[in-house]
Amino acid sequence: VPLVAAPPAGNGPIDLTFAQHRTLSPIHLEYQRNLGVNGSMSISIMVEGKLWGLMIGHHRQPHYVAPETRAAATVITDAFAMRVQEIEGRRLWAEQQAHLDTEGRLVRELTRSDDFVGALTAGTMTLLDLFGATGAGVVSAGGVTLIGKTPAEAEVRDLAVWLREHLPAEASSYASSAFSAEFQPAAAYREIASGLLAAFVDPAREHLLLWFRPEVPSTVTWGGDPRKPVLPGSGPVAVLPRRSFERWVEERTGFATPFADWQVSLAQSLAQAVEGVVLRQRRKIDELTGLLADKEKLLTQKDILTREIDHRVKNSLQIVSAFLQMQRRQIADPDARQAFAETSARVMSVARVHDSLYQAESVEEVDLGQTIENLCSDLAGMAGDGHAVELVAESGVMVPYRKAVALSLIATELVTNAFKYAAGPTGGGRVEVSVSSSAGGGVRLKVCDDGGGMPEGWAEARPQGTGLGMKMIRAMLDQINARIEVANTPGACFTITA
Repeated sequence: VPLVAAPPAGNGPIDLTFAQHRTLSPIHLEYQRNLGVNGSMSISIMVEGKLWGLMIGHHRQPHYVAPETRAAATVITDAFAMRVQEIEGRRLWAEQQAHLDTEGRLVRELTRSDDFVGALTAGTMTLLDLFGATGAGVVSAGGVTLIGKTPAEAEVRDLAVWLREHLPAEASSYASSAFSAEFQPAAAYREIASGLLAAFVDPAREHLLLWFRPEVPSTVTWGGDPRKPVLPGSGPVAVLPRRSFERWVEERTGFATPFADWQVSLAQSLAQAVEGVVLRQRRKIDELTGLLADKEKLLTQKDILTREIDHRVKNSLQIVSAFLQMQRRQIADPDARQAFAETSARVMSVARVHDSLYQAESVEEVDLGQTIENLCSDLAGMAGDGHAVELVAESGVMVPYRKAVALSLIATELVTNAFKYAAGPTGGGRVEVSVSSSAGGGVRLKVCDDGGGMPEGWAEARPQGTGLGMKMIRAMLDQINARIEVANTPGACFTITA
């Protein structure tokens, strides 16, 4: 069915943040028919923001999968992805720490030596101890020094010349897992040097650090010849996938294990250390600089992991909210339906905070105005026609995560109550929300409605409904040491200062 943007989106892009479903391309459907499949579903397994794999289900006949089953499958897939990320993260962490330790030892050797080539190739720790290389070398103004299994000295000189001529002026490093495909003379020594990592030491490119990896021959078994062209189609399908699925075996040569991005970065940092220590009159590198660099890398990794956790938490809360909405539709009792709706709104408010954390530059602070704006849009959409929220938000009001969660839950309760109790006899209601900074580095959240206002003695009177909303508001106020002021203007107007 078509997607229609509801006000106030107008002609702007439609927010598909919580959309779960996509149609399939005609080519993919034809591909499935060739396999005898008439029903399928797939869930992306995302690790570190990249597609790691797919959880796929096939059926010979059209097969309906209930929403709650799809949601459960999504939860299982997310749990699997988090486990994969944990395992990969631990392995990568240990490998990076070992390389950082090796690089640190090499740098300390450089600070104690007048011969940087000897410090990198002749000590107890050498370039060969980095990156799983089987060969390494240094090209300098004084010549070529090689260790391990490497091409001949003349061949290394030729590849150094090629790197200087073909790399862009701003490039300080080069990495390839199929070097012979880019530099034809390298085919002669692909068995020992199909993989190459190179880092220039100086802007003039007179000095060069090299690491070599051997060829890793492999056999790839395809479902049909991948070079066979697609077939022209007719009707609504313009092209058709391959109809032949016979085994087609390809022998791959000239490929080595690829160098990871972090390994390229470490090679560049080592080259910079060589330049700083040796080529610039061997200035002493304070060991604290190395410790600070390691700390910065750790903080960067922590930032990435924190963002991924925020993304996963948002997705999990989104699934919980979807479960609550599905359960709500199956309940006939109006009070129970309302309770499920309110609980879903509370969960969604916390999800919005994590969504803001994931998108923000800082992983510790949230743009409160942007978060409340998205939250109010969600609440108005859930409330239905006739309800509107007018928001005035000061830009750049940053608050810590804990305070953002508390204020978001408070805003959810106040806006929901305004829709529920301040609406006219015919339904509908207008709510004004503002977010601004206050004196002393605090923030002010204001929620006002156009209803009849709060009755006298409302604070001591028996609450309408369960009274859970006001209890939660008071608990959140105590948690962040905030205060609330209530006035009738003539509708109820709540001002929270935190």
